[in-house]
Order: sequence, then structure tokens, then C-alpha cells
Amino acid sequence: MMCGKFKNIRCMLLFMGLTVLSCGYEYTPERFHKWVQNHPEFHKEKIQGGYLFEANYLPKDLMVLREYGDEISQQEYEMRKSDFDSLQYFSVKIGAENRQSNALKHQLNSVEEYSHRIEYFVAKAQNEFYLQKGAEYVKCELYHFERYYNSVPYDVVVLGFSRFKDPSTKEKTILKYFDQILGLGQVSFEFDSEQLYHIPKLNL
Repeated sequence: MMCGKFKNIRCMLLFMGLTVLSCGYEYTPERFHKWVQNHPEFHKEKIQGGYLFEANYLPKDLMVLREYGDEISQQEYEMRKSDFDSLQYFSVKIGAENRQSNALKHQLNSVEEYSHRIEYFVAKAQNEFYLQKGAEYVKCELYHFERYYNSVPYDVVVLGFSRFKDPSTKEKTILKYFDQILGLGQVSFEFDSEQLYHIPKLNL
């Protein structure tokens, strides 16, 4: 029990430290990547029905770096970042609970089922993802299925949602997936809304 308490304390201290350090600080692209990767509130895992899900919040500045590279100039960054203002971004990684297979192949019953899964994740799953805060739901406006052709034991979807009308509310931001292909029903992930807006500035 004491070990569990100490672990929780360490996580809390890390969480508080990341929050404080993000306010008013400017990070290089390399440090910014590490900051996002280590932020405990940006990554949520859930096991359901034999599948392992990992939902990740993707700050706007991270999307700019992914699109244009870490060598982007300050001038181009200032010009390009507004292209990402209208949406809030997440990714969801889906694989087998045992980390041995991706979502397309895990627990398959037939080749036909495999084809149905590909069709679903490529062309239909966008309509099954929503973002909720309080009573407000926003739909998925941008959807990209990243397929790795069995080179890694997971598949990834990148999601862009409309922004909430009142982003200042402190209610939890909940990412919801209403599965229609894996037999899982609803899968949801809760994020601390306030932490999603405490992002350090990029120093390019």
C-alpha cells in the first residue's frame, strides 16, 4: 500500500512540475517533443475486450512540427500555426492487449472480417469518434487512419475535432469512441481540460 501511495505522490509531483514549467517557458522543438511525451495528462490507456487503447492529446504546436519539421523557421511557424487553430487534435492507438497484434488482425474469425475491418477504419470510423465537455459534443472533422502493414502491433487514427464553444469551462474533456466493428461498444478517455491549454511556447 505504501508503494502505491509513493507512486501516486511521484506522479502528482511530476504533473505539478510539468504544469508550472509550461507557463511562460519557451522550448526548443527537441525539448517540446520530450515535454509532450512525458506529460501524464496527455496520454491515457485503457484495456477493453482484449484490446489495448492509448489516446493521446496532440497540441497545436506539435501538429505544426509534425507537418513542417523541427527545422521550421520562426517566421514560417508564425505563418503556419493559424492553419491548425480551428481544430483540437488527438490520436488513438489500437492493438491487442498482449501487444502481439494490431487491431485489424486481433481476434479475427475470417478473411472477410479482416476486409470489413479495413473498410471500417479507412472509410467509416470517423463518424464514431466524438469529443465531449459537459453537455456539449463536437464531431470529428479530420480523420486519418495510419496503417503500418503488420510492422508494429497496433494501428493509429489521428483525429481533429471542432473546438468547444466555451473552452474556458473546467469540466473534463472526454474522447469517446462508439465502436461498431470490434464488439466493444463505447470506449472513452477523460482529460483534464485545464492542462490541455497550458502549453509552453516554441523557441525556433
